Amino acid sequence: QPPTPNWQAWVRAPVDGLGYTSTDEMLRWSDGRLRAAIDKALLARFGPGGRVGPGPIHCDHWHNAGNLWVDHLHKPNRTRGKHILDYGSGVGIESLALAKLGNTISIADIVPSNLKLVQRVLRVAGYGHALRHVLHLNATWPYFELPPGETVDVFYSNGVLHHTPELPGILQRVSPLVTEEVRLMLYNEHMWHKATGTAAPECGADITSQPGFLAFLRYCDPVGWYADFYTLDKLTAAVGSHYALTAYHDIGPQAGWIHSVMTLVPHRLLGGGAGEAGS
Repeated sequence: QPPTPNWQAWVRAPVDGLGYTSTDEMLRWSDGRLRAAIDKALLARFGPGGRVGPGPIHCDHWHNAGNLWVDHLHKPNRTRGKHILDYGSGVGIESLALAKLGNTISIADIVPSNLKLVQRVLRVAGYGHALRHVLHLNATWPYFELPPGETVDVFYSNGVLHHTPELPGILQRVSPLVTEEVRLMLYNEHMWHKATGTAAPECGADITSQPGFLAFLRYCDPVGWYADFYTLDKLTAAVGSHYALTAYHDIGPQAGWIHSVMTLVPHRLLGGGAGEAGS
């Protein structure tokens, strides 16, 4: 049987270079220790510089091989001065990287201690001024509430929405609030094959009823209770009524191309036009 839903399991958030570490524990660390851990995580994920700071562009980490992660998800050449909602902000690695580019960040997470930690991470790194809103997520509709009249330029979610069956509802909720685009990292069908050694289930199949589901779930993460993967067709079926998928890139040669980064734009912003997905 699939595990019982337990969102608080994500208090053990993944931290590059540190593994799965309790945010309750990290909150007890000194500022110096926390700053050193975050510097290590930034280096592990993005490499020296990684276009979020000075230095050459080089990274052997599967997240950002060839700097493709930064190029296609952070988009540093055109992501400055934006209001970005980091949905499922975890310990704040992505929030900090996006703040370093000169953006204001609203953070959203389902675990209260994660939100406290992200605020502290931004502060000790010298980017506390970049924080705009702190949003506690709910597992069901409407998921979160922005202050009345508020919008976000970019809805950003790194490796989060494949851990909830609510992806279609969340992106439907976000659609009228986004002024530019949605950027996601999601597992793709190669993750299923790598975890189970079997062909990926067809689009529309209940993933939790598949014989390989538990193996897939635990291969993806040692915590959490749900995981899924998304192909172009599967993502289009899930949210195509609200969004055009304007870019899609498989990333991560060192890990077997097991995840993809993508950009979605609400149909209302396209004026009848749409871009083309790439790989």
